[in-house]
Parts: sequence; C-alpha cells; structure tokens
Amino acid sequence: MEIQKLHSVIAMLDEKSTHIFINLRRELSTTDEHYDNTLPHITISMYEKYIDLNELIQWTKQIAENHFKFQVIYKIVGYFPHNCIMAVPAFSPKLYELYKDHHQKYDECCRPYNMFKNGEWLPHTGIMYANKKEDAIENIGKIAEIFPWIEAEIVSLRISEFANNTFNKIIEFELKNL
Repeated sequence: MEIQKLHSVIAMLDEKSTHIFINLRRELSTTDEHYDNTLPHITISMYEKYIDLNELIQWTKQIAENHFKFQVIYKIVGYFPHNCIMAVPAFSPKLYELYKDHHQKYDECCRPYNMFKNGEWLPHTGIMYANKKEDAIENIGKIAEIFPWIEAEIVSLRISEFANNTFNKIIEFELKNL
C-alpha cells in the first residue's frame, strides 16, 4: 500500500527562535510523550487533494516575493486535536495576510481546518504529541510553567512533502527584508 504524501506550505522561523523551540522540546523529553521532531514552523496550507507541484512552487515564490519578514510573539500554550500541545502566537495581522494571500489559490484543495473559507485555521507551532487526551491536558500545565514568551521572526515559506510523519523539504523561498 502506497503511503499518502501530502504537500504543505509552512512558514519557517528564524534560527534563534528555532533553537529556543528545539531546546524546549529537549527539556521536556524526559517523559514517554512524543515530542515534535519537525523544525518549528507554522503551517500555512496542507493539501489533501492533488495540485500541480510546479504551479504551487511558482505561486508560493510569488507570495514570498510580495511579503516582508515579520515578528510573531508566542505567549500561550494550548491543546489542539490529535493530542497536540502547541505554542500559539498572539494575533499578527501580517501572519493573517500571508495566510490569506496564499489561499487565494488552491484553498479548496486544503484540509478543512486549513481552508481560508472555513475560518478554522489556528496558527500554532507544535511542541509535543501525547498518547492520550488526558496526558496532553496534564502536560499543558507542566509546559506552561516553563514556557517562555518567544519572539520569533517568520523568515521564509517552505514547500514540503509530508509522509511518515516527516516534512521533507522540496524548496524554500525567503521573505523580503525590510
């Protein structure tokens, strides 16, 4: 049976905040829970329907060329379905505009919770995945106690192929410098 491969567009964080998230995950890795081993990011789109990869690459390049790098501030830890504990950035008009602009094409090909038209997108960066909902909820308190405010910069858009719980980079486009 062939494993389903999904394409995604993810907003990548700057090196400093990436290391803060990775170190936080290492600090928490003393339990049996599964810590997110992907590079810290915010998912802009996860496509479950076929789209031409070359067209997606050209569209994402165009979006990146029209957006500047910008700051986001992670202030809270929360729970997301699938037993995910996540860091949630404060509302950012620039992040919302980036998301909205990218969804001008291919929105109907996204997973329902990523679709712009559904209004369900919740920008977040995964920290850990628990085996059960109860474990996730218990761990939120532990994580909240040590969670620092994280000032991050969104620096690029990366197109990845997602398979076997791993994001494999296809191509990445830097956002413009101010």
